[in-house]
Amino acid sequence: MKKGKRGQASLIVVILLLILIMVLVVIAVVILLVNPNILGLGQVQPTQSQIIIRTIQETPSQPSQPVCIYPYTLVGYTCCLDKNFNGICDSDEIQRQNIQYCSRPYIRDGTACCIDENDNNICDIYEYHSHSYSHNTIDSSYLDSPFDLSSLNIRTSEISIRISNIGDYDYIIKSIDIDGCDTIHPDKIIYEGDNQDFTIPCSSSNSDRDVTIEYKRSGSDTTRTSSGRIRKD
Repeated sequence: MKKGKRGQASLIVVILLLILIMVLVVIAVVILLVNPNILGLGQVQPTQSQIIIRTIQETPSQPSQPVCIYPYTLVGYTCCLDKNFNGICDSDEIQRQNIQYCSRPYIRDGTACCIDENDNNICDIYEYHSHSYSHNTIDSSYLDSPFDLSSLNIRTSEISIRISNIGDYDYIIKSIDIDGCDTIHPDKIIYEGDNQDFTIPCSSSNSDRDVTIEYKRSGSDTTRTSSGRIRKD
Protein backbone atom coordinates (compact mmCIF):
# COMPACT_ATOMS: atom_id res chain seq x y z
CA MET A 1 0.00 0.00 0.00
CA LYS A 2 2.86 2.35 0.82
CA LYS A 3 4.47 1.54 -2.49
CA GLY A 4 1.36 2.63 -4.33
CA LYS A 5 1.27 5.95 -2.53
CA ARG A 6 4.92 6.53 -3.27
CA GLY A 7 4.37 5.79 -6.94
CA GLN A 8 1.50 8.23 -7.13
CA ALA A 9 3.58 10.92 -5.44
CA SER A 10 6.42 10.37 -7.87
CA LEU A 11 4.02 10.62 -10.81
CA ILE A 12 2.64 13.90 -9.51
CA VAL A 13 6.14 15.29 -9.15
CA VAL A 14 7.01 14.26 -12.71
CA ILE A 15 3.83 15.84 -14.05
CA LEU A 16 4.55 19.09 -12.17
CA LEU A 17 8.10 19.16 -13.52
CA LEU A 18 6.81 18.64 -17.06
CA ILE A 19 4.29 21.46 -16.63
CA LEU A 20 7.03 23.74 -15.25
CA ILE A 21 9.33 22.91 -18.16
CA MET A 22 6.55 23.61 -20.68
CA VAL A 23 5.80 26.97 -19.04
CA LEU A 24 9.48 27.91 -19.16
CA VAL A 25 9.68 26.86 -22.84
CA VAL A 26 6.62 28.99 -23.68
CA ILE A 27 8.10 32.00 -21.84
CA ALA A 28 11.41 31.57 -23.66
CA VAL A 29 9.69 31.39 -27.05
CA VAL A 30 7.68 34.54 -26.31
CA ILE A 31 10.82 36.43 -25.23
CA LEU A 32 12.66 35.38 -28.41
CA LEU A 33 9.74 36.50 -30.57
CA VAL A 34 9.56 39.89 -28.85
CA ASN A 35 13.31 40.56 -28.72
CA PRO A 36 15.29 38.34 -31.10
CA ASN A 37 18.45 40.40 -30.48
CA ILE A 38 18.99 38.56 -27.19
CA LEU A 39 20.63 35.65 -29.02
CA GLY A 40 22.11 37.85 -31.74
CA LEU A 41 19.36 36.88 -34.19
CA GLY A 42 18.32 40.46 -34.94
CA GLN A 43 20.13 43.26 -36.73
CA VAL A 44 23.72 43.78 -35.70
CA GLN A 45 24.10 47.11 -33.88
CA PRO A 46 26.92 49.37 -35.11
CA THR A 47 29.71 50.28 -32.75
CA GLN A 48 30.16 53.82 -31.46
CA SER A 49 33.13 54.42 -33.78
CA GLN A 50 31.06 53.25 -36.76
CA ILE A 51 28.28 55.67 -35.79
CA ILE A 52 30.74 58.60 -35.59
CA ILE A 53 32.28 57.75 -38.98
CA ARG A 54 28.86 57.39 -40.58
CA THR A 55 27.71 60.74 -39.12
CA ILE A 56 30.78 62.53 -40.49
CA GLN A 57 30.28 60.94 -43.92
CA GLU A 58 26.56 61.72 -44.10
CA THR A 59 26.72 65.29 -42.73
CA PRO A 60 28.21 67.73 -45.27
CA SER A 61 30.58 70.29 -43.78
CA GLN A 62 29.21 73.88 -43.96
CA PRO A 63 31.28 77.05 -43.50
CA SER A 64 30.20 79.33 -40.66
CA GLN A 65 27.98 82.24 -41.71
CA PRO A 66 29.27 85.76 -40.93
CA VAL A 67 27.12 88.45 -39.32
CA CYS A 68 26.44 91.28 -41.79
CA ILE A 69 25.58 94.80 -40.58
CA TYR A 70 23.59 97.25 -42.75
CA PRO A 71 24.28 98.43 -45.45
CA TYR A 72 25.80 94.97 -45.99
CA THR A 73 23.67 91.87 -46.47
CA LEU A 74 24.38 88.14 -46.30
CA VAL A 75 24.43 86.39 -49.67
CA GLY A 76 25.56 82.78 -49.44
CA TYR A 77 28.38 82.83 -46.91
CA THR A 78 29.75 86.34 -47.55
CA CYS A 79 28.66 89.94 -46.91
CA CYS A 80 28.16 92.38 -49.76
CA LEU A 81 26.98 96.00 -50.09
CA ASP A 82 23.18 96.26 -50.40
CA LYS A 83 22.17 99.91 -49.88
CA ASN A 84 18.60 99.47 -51.12
CA PHE A 85 18.15 96.42 -48.82
CA ASN A 86 16.59 94.14 -51.44
CA GLY A 87 18.73 91.07 -50.76
CA ILE A 88 20.84 91.55 -53.93
CA CYS A 89 24.47 92.67 -53.91
CA ASP A 90 24.60 96.19 -55.37
CA SER A 91 27.54 95.21 -57.58
CA ASP A 92 25.57 92.29 -59.08
CA GLU A 93 22.46 94.44 -59.49
CA ILE A 94 24.35 97.17 -61.31
CA GLN A 95 26.22 94.69 -63.51
CA ARG A 96 22.91 93.14 -64.64
CA GLN A 97 21.60 96.60 -65.52
CA ASN A 98 24.85 97.47 -67.32
CA ILE A 99 25.24 100.61 -65.17
CA GLN A 100 28.51 101.99 -63.89
CA TYR A 101 29.34 100.93 -60.31
CA CYS A 102 29.93 103.87 -57.97
CA SER A 103 32.09 103.49 -54.88
CA ARG A 104 31.86 105.69 -51.79
CA PRO A 105 31.74 108.74 -51.56
CA TYR A 106 30.11 108.54 -55.01
CA ILE A 107 26.55 107.33 -55.57
CA ARG A 108 24.65 106.36 -58.69
CA ASP A 109 22.83 109.15 -60.56
CA GLY A 110 21.03 107.59 -63.52
CA THR A 111 23.76 105.88 -65.52
CA ALA A 112 26.58 108.00 -64.02
CA CYS A 113 28.10 108.69 -60.60
CA CYS A 114 27.92 111.82 -58.45
CA ILE A 115 29.64 112.73 -55.19
CA ASP A 116 27.74 112.36 -51.88
CA GLU A 117 30.16 113.43 -49.16
CA ASN A 118 27.61 113.45 -46.30
CA ASP A 119 26.36 109.96 -47.26
CA ASN A 120 22.64 110.82 -47.39
CA ASN A 121 22.01 109.27 -50.84
CA ILE A 122 21.52 112.70 -52.46
CA CYS A 123 23.99 114.09 -54.98
CA ASP A 124 25.73 117.06 -53.37
CA ILE A 125 25.20 119.16 -56.49
CA TYR A 126 21.43 118.82 -56.15
CA GLU A 127 21.58 119.34 -52.40
CA TYR A 128 23.43 122.65 -52.58
CA HIS A 129 21.33 123.86 -55.47
CA SER A 130 18.14 123.19 -53.51
CA HIS A 131 19.03 125.83 -50.90
CA SER A 132 17.59 128.46 -53.21
CA TYR A 133 14.31 126.57 -53.50
CA SER A 134 12.78 123.91 -51.25
CA HIS A 135 14.98 124.68 -48.21
CA ASN A 136 14.15 128.39 -48.09
CA THR A 137 10.84 127.77 -46.33
CA ILE A 138 11.55 130.33 -43.56
CA ASP A 139 12.97 133.54 -45.00
CA SER A 140 16.45 132.46 -46.15
CA SER A 141 17.07 129.82 -43.47
CA TYR A 142 17.85 126.26 -44.49
CA LEU A 143 19.17 122.87 -43.44
CA ASP A 144 20.97 120.33 -45.58
CA SER A 145 19.13 117.11 -46.44
CA PRO A 146 17.82 114.88 -45.01
CA PHE A 147 16.34 117.69 -42.85
CA ASP A 148 14.39 120.89 -43.35
CA LEU A 149 13.44 123.81 -41.11
CA SER A 150 9.66 123.97 -40.86
CA SER A 151 9.43 126.47 -37.96
CA LEU A 152 11.75 129.06 -36.42
CA ASN A 153 11.32 131.37 -33.42
CA ILE A 154 14.20 133.58 -32.27
CA ARG A 155 13.97 135.05 -28.76
CA THR A 156 16.38 136.96 -26.54
CA SER A 157 17.63 133.91 -24.62
CA GLU A 158 16.71 130.97 -26.84
CA ILE A 159 15.94 129.76 -30.35
CA SER A 160 13.13 127.31 -31.08
CA ILE A 161 13.29 125.31 -34.30
CA ARG A 162 11.21 122.55 -35.80
CA ILE A 163 13.22 120.04 -37.78
CA SER A 164 11.43 117.95 -40.40
CA ASN A 165 12.74 114.60 -41.65
CA ILE A 166 12.51 114.69 -45.45
CA GLY A 167 14.82 111.70 -45.93
CA ASP A 168 14.08 108.04 -46.55
CA TYR A 169 14.99 106.73 -43.09
CA ASP A 170 14.41 107.37 -39.39
CA TYR A 171 17.15 109.56 -37.90
CA ILE A 172 18.38 110.11 -34.34
CA ILE A 173 19.42 113.71 -33.54
CA LYS A 174 22.59 113.43 -31.46
CA SER A 175 23.48 117.13 -31.12
CA ILE A 176 22.45 120.59 -32.36
CA ASP A 177 25.09 123.35 -32.42
CA ILE A 178 24.07 126.94 -33.30
CA ASP A 179 26.60 129.80 -33.24
CA GLY A 180 26.32 131.77 -30.00
CA CYS A 181 24.08 129.13 -28.39
CA ASP A 182 24.58 126.19 -26.07
CA THR A 183 25.13 122.85 -27.79
CA ILE A 184 22.32 120.45 -26.92
CA HIS A 185 22.35 116.65 -27.09
CA PRO A 186 18.68 115.65 -27.37
CA ASP A 187 19.25 112.08 -28.58
CA LYS A 188 15.72 112.16 -30.06
CA ILE A 189 14.48 110.22 -33.07
CA ILE A 190 12.67 111.87 -35.98
CA TYR A 191 10.75 109.31 -37.98
CA GLU A 192 10.56 109.48 -41.77
CA GLY A 193 8.10 112.22 -42.80
CA ASP A 194 7.76 113.46 -39.20
CA ASN A 195 9.20 116.44 -37.29
CA GLN A 196 10.42 117.38 -33.81
CA ASP A 197 10.67 120.71 -31.93
CA PHE A 198 13.91 121.75 -30.21
CA THR A 199 14.75 124.69 -27.97
CA ILE A 200 18.36 125.88 -27.80
CA PRO A 201 19.47 128.35 -25.06
CA CYS A 202 21.30 131.33 -26.58
CA SER A 203 23.15 134.37 -25.21
CA SER A 204 21.71 136.87 -27.73
CA SER A 205 18.97 137.33 -30.31
CA ASN A 206 21.36 137.41 -33.25
CA SER A 207 19.35 136.15 -36.23
CA ASP A 208 22.23 135.17 -38.53
CA ARG A 209 23.87 131.95 -37.33
CA ASP A 210 25.37 128.73 -38.64
CA VAL A 211 23.71 125.47 -37.62
CA THR A 212 25.38 122.06 -37.35
CA ILE A 213 23.38 118.92 -36.62
CA GLU A 214 24.99 115.57 -35.86
CA TYR A 215 22.71 112.60 -36.44
CA LYS A 216 22.67 108.84 -36.99
CA ARG A 217 20.50 106.71 -39.18
CA SER A 218 18.36 104.46 -36.99
CA GLY A 219 20.14 101.12 -36.60
CA SER A 220 23.52 102.53 -37.67
CA ASP A 221 26.57 103.55 -35.62
CA THR A 222 27.83 106.06 -38.21
CA THR A 223 27.54 109.73 -37.15
CA ARG A 224 26.72 112.14 -39.97
CA THR A 225 26.44 115.92 -40.21
CA SER A 226 23.81 118.25 -41.65
CA SER A 227 24.72 121.93 -41.87
CA GLY A 228 22.55 124.99 -42.36
CA ARG A 229 21.96 128.65 -41.66
CA ILE A 230 19.45 130.62 -39.63
CA ARG A 231 18.58 133.98 -41.06
CA LYS A 232 15.63 136.10 -40.04
CA ASP A 233 15.07 138.77 -42.72
